Amino acid sequence: GPVVTRIPTTQRVVALTFDGGAGAQGASKILAVLRDRGVRASFFVTGQFASTNPGLTAGMAERGPVGNHSWNHPHFPLLSAAETTSQLTRTRSAILGATARDPKPFFRFPFGDYDSRSLGRVHAAGYGAVGWTTDSLGWKGTSGGQSVDSVVHRVVGNRTPGQVRSE
Repeated sequence: GPVVTRIPTTQRVVALTFDGGAGAQGASKILAVLRDRGVRASFFVTGQFASTNPGLTAGMAERGPVGNHSWNHPHFPLLSAAETTSQLTRTRSAILGATARDPKPFFRFPFGDYDSRSLGRVHAAGYGAVGWTTDSLGWKGTSGGQSVDSVVHRVVGNRTPGQVRSE
């Protein structure tokens, strides 16, 4: 099917998601807050992240599913079929190695960038694609003009039942 960007519900719930790929800064703090508050979340990590940070990736799996986010975060519409397969299988192996859990069926396109061909390839590999309703823009960091207050304002101001938030 299509990329999932909303949970079909009228209940006041959201799906909290985090992407891991560029680095591990802040990941331990995020996991500690989620653990302390009893909050579940979903995580999408690159294979490079999982292989470099197996302990953090295992910690993520304790808080919720860990999905495939490619090996090194390329633009999927530019990949050949063989490159797509390599991105998915290498990352799956790294996540399995870190968590002992299969990331299937969860996949998130790097940059949210896909076309019908790349979406079809991901589906053929046994994954369903998860997007987001609201991007917190927290990934920009303070050097990109973001602060705790600006991220909270953006997320809270855009909340709707069933949304999928990307932190």
